[in-house]
Amino acid sequence: MTPPVALERLDAPTFPATASLLDVPPGTYWVLGVLDFDPPSPTIPGPEDSTGVTGPIEVVDTDLEITVTLPVP
Repeated sequence: MTPPVALERLDAPTFPATASLLDVPPGTYWVLGVLDFDPPSPTIPGPEDSTGVTGPIEVVDTDLEITVTLPVP
């Protein structure tokens, strides 16, 4: 697994939450959203966390808006 190209952490989100990933170089990407429930797992999602993924997304040199819906357990 490669490290993220872009990352935004929302410490106290309100829902629906919005995040911006800026300065993403052109390429093909997948976007992963994680709702990190206790106990904290800051490096990888744990089994208690809610995740949502979308892709592949082709980034050229335009603004892009993506919605990732996370299931709430």
